Amino acid sequence: MKQFFSFILMLMALAVQATVHTVSNSPTTLAQFNNIQTAVNAAANGDTIYIHGSPNAYFAFTQTNKQLVFIGPGWTPDKNLPFTVSIPGCTITGAGCANSEYQGLVFTNTMSINSSKPDNLRFIRNHFSSLSMQITQGGITYSGYLFEGNLFDNSSIDASSSSTYQNFLFQNNSFFENGTARDGNLSGFNNCINVLFDHNLWYGPGSGTRNVTNASVNRFMTFSNNIFVRRSFNTGRVLNSTFNNNITLKGANGEIKDIIPTTDCPGCFYISGKFTEYNGQQLGANSNLIRIFSNGLRDESFNQTTGNSYSNPFVSSSAIEVNALSQVNNLLASVGNFHSYNSIMENVNGIVRINTATGVQQKQQETNPENNSDLSIYPNPSNGIFTIV
Repeated sequence: MKQFFSFILMLMALAVQATVHTVSNSPTTLAQFNNIQTAVNAAANGDTIYIHGSPNAYFAFTQTNKQLVFIGPGWTPDKNLPFTVSIPGCTITGAGCANSEYQGLVFTNTMSINSSKPDNLRFIRNHFSSLSMQITQGGITYSGYLFEGNLFDNSSIDASSSSTYQNFLFQNNSFFENGTARDGNLSGFNNCINVLFDHNLWYGPGSGTRNVTNASVNRFMTFSNNIFVRRSFNTGRVLNSTFNNNITLKGANGEIKDIIPTTDCPGCFYISGKFTEYNGQQLGANSNLIRIFSNGLRDESFNQTTGNSYSNPFVSSSAIEVNALSQVNNLLASVGNFHSYNSIMENVNGIVRINTATGVQQKQQETNPENNSDLSIYPNPSNGIFTIV
C-alpha cells in the first residue's frame, strides 16, 4: 500500500511541474512571450503552450525532442474578436516529440515531420491551408497519429512510399480540394497497417470532380462512413483497401432518380436517372444507367459493349430519364420515359428487363413511355416477377 501511495505522489509531483506558457504577438493581449519559438525554447517536456488569437500572423517554429501541447482558439472561434493563430509552417523533429498535441491552430505553409520521426502525435481542430504536411522520412515506421476535427483546405498529407504507416486514425475531418494547389489530399501511403478514415467529409469544387489521392499508389487503407461530394478514386490510385458504408454525392452531372444495391455484385449499386456524365467520365448520349462500386467508382465492365443507351423519338434527348429500378438475381428492371434500349429492342415502351451480363432480356409493351415518371417496381425474388405500379 505504501508503494502505491508513493507512486500516486510521484505522478502528482510530475503534474505540478508541467507549466503553461502563454504567447501573443498582439499588443492588446498580455502574454509571457510574443513569439512561439521563444516559448518552445523555454518549455520543458510535458509543458503546454497557449497561443492567443491575433490579427497578425505568427512566425514559423521548430520543435525538437520535446513533448509539448500547443493550444490555439480554433480555426473558426466563436467569440467577439474571432482572431485565429496563423502560423506559416513548423518543423517537428526528434523522437522526444512523441505524444505531442496540436489544437486549434491555422497552418499556412509546410509542416515537416521528416527527421528522427516522433510517434503518437495528435492534430485536433486545426486548419491546414494550401500546404503539404510532410511525413516523408523514408524506410521507417510512423505510428499512432490522430487527426480529428481538422480542415484540410487544398492541403495534402504526403507520405513516403518506402515507409510504413501504422495505427493512423482520421475522423471527423473535412478534406477540400479544387485543383488550385494540390492533386488530391493524400499521397504516398503505399504501406499501411490499420490506417482508418472514419466519418470524414470529402468535397470538391462547385463543378467537376477531384481525386481523393494524387497519382501515387496508396494501399491497405480503410474508408468507413465517409461522405464524398464531387470527389472520386481514380483507378489504380487506391489498391487493396476496404470501403464500408460510404456515400458519394453528385457523381453524376444530372438528376439521380433511383439507387439500389445489386444482387450480382457484392457492395455495388445501380444508379439511374437523367445524366450523361459520372465522376468526370462521359457516358455517351442517353446513358442513364450505371453500376458503381462501394468506393464510388463506376464499374466500366457493366454492359461495356452495348452501353446503356435509352432513346425516345417523342421527347428531346435531354429529357430522357430512367426513374425506377429493381433487381432479382441477374435480371434488372428499369422504368422510364424511353422508347428503345441500346437500339436492340425497339418499342419497349418505357419498361425493360435487362440481363445484367448479356443485355436485354425481355421487353414489356403494356405502358405509355411518356407517362412513366411516377411508376415504381417491386420484385418477387421467389419467381423473378416484377410488379409495376
